Amino acid sequence: HTFQPLFEVAAGGSLVTGNGGDEIFTPWAGHRVALMRRGRALPRRDDLRPLARALLPRPLLVRLSMRRGGMRLPWLRPEGARELSRAYAESWAGIERSWAEALEDYLESRYLELGLAITGAMAREAGVALVEPFFDARYVLAVAADAPTEGYSSREDAMARHFGDLLPPRVIGRSTKAVFTEVFSGPETRRFAQTWNGSGVDRSLVEPDALRAAWLAPVPDLRSLVPLQAAWLASRA
Repeated sequence: HTFQPLFEVAAGGSLVTGNGGDEIFTPWAGHRVALMRRGRALPRRDDLRPLARALLPRPLLVRLSMRRGGMRLPWLRPEGARELSRAYAESWAGIERSWAEALEDYLESRYLELGLAITGAMAREAGVALVEPFFDARYVLAVAADAPTEGYSSREDAMARHFGDLLPPRVIGRSTKAVFTEVFSGPETRRFAQTWNGSGVDRSLVEPDALRAAWLAPVPDLRSLVPLQAAWLASRA
C-alpha cells in the first residue's frame, strides 16, 4: 500500500528506498552473550543477568519468556495468545548469535525473501527499477564484516560509523522514529472496521470486538492489518 503510489510516480524510472535500515543497524541483543560464551569478551556488571539467563535449560527459558509475556496480540483469545506466546518463546529461547551471524541468518530468512518477492513483483509490473541497498546481500555482509567486535552500542553509533561524513548530526542522532501505520487507516478503512460483521477471521482464536478496537485506534497496531485484509477479502468473496 505504501509502495503503490510511489511506483505510479516512478513509472519508467528508478525508486531508491532506505528499507532495511532497522534490521541491519539496530544493535543485536544476543551479541554480547555470544561473545562471552565464546571467551571473546569479559562480562560487565550489566551482563550478569542476560548471561545467567542464557545458561538456563531451554525448557525453563521458554517458560520464563512466556511468563514475562513475550509476543502479545490483544485481540487473541486466551488459547490463541498462549499458542503464540509459546511459539515465539521457543523460536528465541537460548539463541545467542553474534552480530555477523544474526545478519547472515537475516539474509536467509523467510521474512526477507517474502518481502523482496512482493515488492519486486510490484516494481516489475509498474516498470520501475527498485533499488534497496539495505536489502542487498553485498552491503549487509559488508556491514557485518565492518562491525566492531563488541557490536554497535546504538543505532546512532552504527549510523555515525557508516554515514558520519555524509549526513548532518541531527539526522545521525535522531530522537524520534517514523511510524507509518496511519497510512493504512483512512476513512474507508475505518468505515469498514465500524461496519464489519466479524467474518473472515477464526473466531476460536480471535475476539472480533478487540480486533475492531485495534483497527479504530488513533495509531492502529501494525500487526492488526493482516487480519484486516483477511476480513476485507472475506467481505468481497
